[in-house]
Amino acid sequence: MHKLISCLLLTVLFVPAYAFAADNAKKAKGENILPRINPKKEGKVKSRDTDVAVKLTIRNRTGSAISLHWLDEDAGDRVHYKDIDAGAEIVQETWADHYWVILDKKEKPLGIYLTNDKDGVIAIENILPRINPKKEGKVKSKDTDVSVLLTIRNQAKSPISLHWLDEDAGDRVHYKDIKTGAEVDQETWEDHYWIILNNKGKALGIYLTTDEDGVVVIK
Repeated sequence: MHKLISCLLLTVLFVPAYAFAADNAKKAKGENILPRINPKKEGKVKSRDTDVAVKLTIRNRTGSAISLHWLDEDAGDRVHYKDIDAGAEIVQETWADHYWVILDKKEKPLGIYLTNDKDGVIAIENILPRINPKKEGKVKSKDTDVSVLLTIRNQAKSPISLHWLDEDAGDRVHYKDIKTGAEVDQETWEDHYWIILNNKGKALGIYLTTDEDGVVVIK
């Protein structure tokens, strides 16, 4: 039975969070991005004893530290491996069919991830929640001094457009048109509202930036 604790190898690379949001998403094409499994599955899954060695890269694109825990082969119990600083990336040697759970700084599970027979990547990001577009006209951006990067990924089947809701009356200010399958980075500020429209001018959602780099995914 493999005991990962005896073969721990960690390589920590400290990179600014901005670089991750701007560069790594573009490099992600062709990478084996592991899908998130609902953390409620913890207690129902456990790692398997396999002989396929793989490397697991974890990228922390949030503004807070996270921690990496292995779910062992006996009962799926947590085994703490590493704390990962904001903007940092680690490479963890592991095995196929091993489960890992990521916790935030308050020890809330963010997701479970299962390795396969290829080197894999876990990207932990600050995904901004969608605000009902009916709130338009009732919200406006604030004048703040915390600069952040907003990444917009268009996974929809048609182009979309990005508009800022200004600080005066929350009026729309057109910024960018984003093609299907494209990703853009927009420099902005904390507490700024942005609205996404489809190619027919229908509002898809409003998004409010926080004090760290954020991501909006349109599907």
